[in-house]
Amino acid sequence: MFKKIICLVLFACTLLTLFNFKVYNSKPYLKSVGENYKAYISKSSSKIIPLPDQRICLRSVSAESCEFNLEQFDITSFLAIFDAEIVLTEEIEQGVSYYAYSKEIRYLEYINGKKVNLHLFVSKNRVKVGAPIIYESF
Repeated sequence: MFKKIICLVLFACTLLTLFNFKVYNSKPYLKSVGENYKAYISKSSSKIIPLPDQRICLRSVSAESCEFNLEQFDITSFLAIFDAEIVLTEEIEQGVSYYAYSKEIRYLEYINGKKVNLHLFVSKNRVKVGAPIIYESF
């Protein structure tokens, strides 16, 4: 009986270690796809702090953002990278916000009761993307 308990504990520890290694060594989602990449750490959306670039690993990151030139951006292709679907659209004077959800992105917010983890804001000449949402100005 004691051997079974030890085996179960060792097995559980091995699984946790593998999961922890995968999460820690995963790369941020938006770093390789856009310009002006920023990563953030936060305990709440009201206290978001930018991280220095050299300190970025997925474990410490709680949000990300990047930008694109509108002329070089295709929303359908971008969403396909993450297998994401638009769940909500919001138009304001400065542009259009698209809120999307992807099972491939671990971040999560709820907006109007819908799961959101990818936010795109399309203005006249730029596209700003945030995961899970854009925390700084558009």
